Amino acid sequence: MAWELANEANAQPNDLRLKWTAEMAAYVKQQDPNHLVASGNANIDPTTFDIALPAIDFGTWHAYPKYLEIGVDQFDRMIRQYCDIAVRYQKPVLLEEFGWARSNPGQVEAYAKWLNTLSENPNCAGWVVWRLVSLQQDGTYPLDGHPNAQFDVRRDEIALWNLLHEATTRGRVKPH
Repeated sequence: MAWELANEANAQPNDLRLKWTAEMAAYVKQQDPNHLVASGNANIDPTTFDIALPAIDFGTWHAYPKYLEIGVDQFDRMIRQYCDIAVRYQKPVLLEEFGWARSNPGQVEAYAKWLNTLSENPNCAGWVVWRLVSLQQDGTYPLDGHPNAQFDVRRDEIALWNLLHEATTRGRVKPH
């Protein structure tokens, strides 16, 4: 579907990051004009979002409320803000990486709120959780991708897994 330049190549200063992103996106599009290009940057600051670059076909952003020190409702408002940015630039915006720790009270309710916002707002292009994992051959889950963060979603048929599975079916076109 698309090329992604890097995962969270959030270099500073920002002008250098934007220049590099513009140059690399144009180069990739020149080499392969048949696929979309995204930066893969976290783009956590909407004022420096690289979606405005001409060779970027869709915006990506990553956010973990824990690291931003914000709550569930604040993150929900942030989702809406990024969906509004999609309208401004007439390009899809994908919440490409996010998570809420298993140890947080109300984890399933938090995901439900965010997934509802993403599915109900026609300006939101979609979402991807940090990492889905299954039991390994030895009967254990792999170590969490973010040590001590507990952002992995385990396929153990509990409420969160079922919620995510149900959310993937929203908006699908039913065959005639």
